[in-house]
Amino acid sequence: MKHRFFRKPLPIALLLVGIVSSIMILTNLWSSAEKYYESIVNRANGFEYRTVLCARVGMQHGDAVDTALMGEYKASVENAVDRLTGLDGNVSLSAAGNIGDVDAAYCNIYLAVSENVPLRIESSTESFENGNGAYVGNLYKNYVNDGKIRLFNDYFQVDGILASGNLDSSRDVMLKYRDMPAASRESMISGLTESCLYDEGFIVTLESEALDEADIMKEFEAALNGVSGISYEWTEPLEEKNTEAYKGLFVKVKDIMLLFAVLVCLFVMFQTMVMYLGSMRRDIIIQKIYGMSSSQIFKPVLCQVAVLLLAGMALSLVINIVIYSAVNGYRAVYVVRYWTVSAVSCAVFTLLMLFMAYVRVNRGSKNIVAEIAGSEV
Repeated sequence: MKHRFFRKPLPIALLLVGIVSSIMILTNLWSSAEKYYESIVNRANGFEYRTVLCARVGMQHGDAVDTALMGEYKASVENAVDRLTGLDGNVSLSAAGNIGDVDAAYCNIYLAVSENVPLRIESSTESFENGNGAYVGNLYKNYVNDGKIRLFNDYFQVDGILASGNLDSSRDVMLKYRDMPAASRESMISGLTESCLYDEGFIVTLESEALDEADIMKEFEAALNGVSGISYEWTEPLEEKNTEAYKGLFVKVKDIMLLFAVLVCLFVMFQTMVMYLGSMRRDIIIQKIYGMSSSQIFKPVLCQVAVLLLAGMALSLVINIVIYSAVNGYRAVYVVRYWTVSAVSCAVFTLLMLFMAYVRVNRGSKNIVAEIAGSEV
């Protein structure tokens, strides 16, 4: 029998589009799935903080900012920051700074570090808690020269590179306040003061595995209540402490839609296989009448689908690298990693659906063959 699968444009187009689409969608889904799994494992192992509180720190001033009092404003903010360095647990804030000569980024400045800081580390020479240098995301590896990076117009020793664990590169920058030179502290305090005067202030995050909320709130309020002109209010914890905040609800809705899209793609692929094999029913019946086994009939179809799978994998890899790496700047190593898992998953699903489609079509063929054999008797 002459198999005509590659002469049928509709089945080949639908299967190829389904394979490519499924792999691309699964690439994004596996990234989110790993993030959820990691969060569950971290909680189970006590690796995530038991208590996380956030407070918005601002400044009391009139309707108009008196620039003549700028020195006093900055002194109040600096006093508040100095007091927060004496708190228990881990205390941090996000401050705008520069990376290298051009790029701007929000740096996580740790005012106090008395507990382990849970980090996803790509490489390190010293722990963040004990070292005197900075930890920077792998997005900024190119800014590291001779083991140092320029932050807040000063050069800091790089003790570690942070990994992202998903498609996007890590954009985190972490410093300890005690390790910052006077000029860097001055730059940070100036930025925080401007946030208090012209914006909504800055967020202080208090995290601890040992302390409960009441203890943290008591220490924090005692530290700031005596600072002239400083105000604060408790707010909801941020899931990320930079401008690329992880929007939990949006991501969950997006992932549900992606999962639905994958199911639609797989359903279309299954129906396409049933349609294709159904068009071969007459040939299958003839082959069975002449004594060919199911494996002999199924093997050529399997080879044809395998060729389509390889073509779809190669095409999806190129598209993924172009979209995620070349256009969006994601790290190619993560793109390839999630693509590999997605391609293997798609191959398993495709072969399973092909087998189910063949069983479905073959069942009807067997009945027809039996009827023909009975009528000849």
